[in-house]
Amino acid sequence: MRVVANARELATALTAASRVVPKNRTLPVLENVLLEAADGQLEVTATDLEMRLTAQVDCRVDEPGQALPPVKTLASL
Repeated sequence: MRVVANARELATALTAASRVVPKNRTLPVLENVLLEAADGQLEVTATDLEMRLTAQVDCRVDEPGQALPPVKTLASL
């Protein structure tokens, strides 16, 4: 996956997603955020199994794909 996106818009989407990620460690996969890039959009999704947040960021998609990185890693960028 390779995308080029506006840093401010991406940061806003990741901040919103990080609010949904649970603070306790019930399931490690819930500490991650799903990134899906296709058709000129990057979709950022986070869940705590009760609530789901999906944010879309307009971007240039050079290589479509998916990734599931930890939200802590992305927040530190």
